[in-house]
Amino acid sequence: MRSRLLCQLTLDGQAAALADRGCHFPSVSGWFRKLRCHKAECLEEIWQTYLDPSPQNSPMTERKTQKNDAGVDRYLAGITDEQRRTDCLSVLNLMKELTGDPAVMWGKAIVGFGNLHYRGKTTGGDWFPVGFSARKQNLVLYLHCELEKQGALLEKLGKHKVGKSCLYLKKFEDVHLPTLKKLIKKAYTSPAIAGAKIDCLSMMNIVVTWIPWLE
Repeated sequence: MRSRLLCQLTLDGQAAALADRGCHFPSVSGWFRKLRCHKAECLEEIWQTYLDPSPQNSPMTERKTQKNDAGVDRYLAGITDEQRRTDCLSVLNLMKELTGDPAVMWGKAIVGFGNLHYRGKTTGGDWFPVGFSARKQNLVLYLHCELEKQGALLEKLGKHKVGKSCLYLKKFEDVHLPTLKKLIKKAYTSPAIAGAKIDCLSMMNIVVTWIPWLE
């Protein structure tokens, strides 16, 4: 009695963007809406590279900020600054529209959309492509598209400051909305974190089934 692993990878709408970033699998010539792979060497490398939870493939330190079931509405209602709360609602609706994903709390004060898994030199884990948070001094947008490389778009954005994967805004109305939409779409469809690797399979739906067969 032997077992064969049928690995069906159902690609979502981000498949093309992932392919453009060079995320290809061994022994597979191209991207398909549904890919069935039976080659043992291919499955082994996919497992070791992307799926294996063993210590040697795990990051040294997991992020302390984790996704949780806290209510987004409750978080927004707790923002005392009326202008900041209004701006957050505007960003909330914009990111919902552009990503199609539900808003989820990460930690106590970050609202994120989507999910990715990354591996840096010392840290890694689950994170999100786009999100936002209300701070005392700024409205912070988390856009994981290596903002320091988006100079052409940032020049058109309006009043802002840039940090590591963060966009700091005083007021939502200060930015050029079409440009902001482009940055959000870029971060969502082609996420990138400086110095880290984003696992391609974290951007897909994966169905793995064991099928016994007799030789």
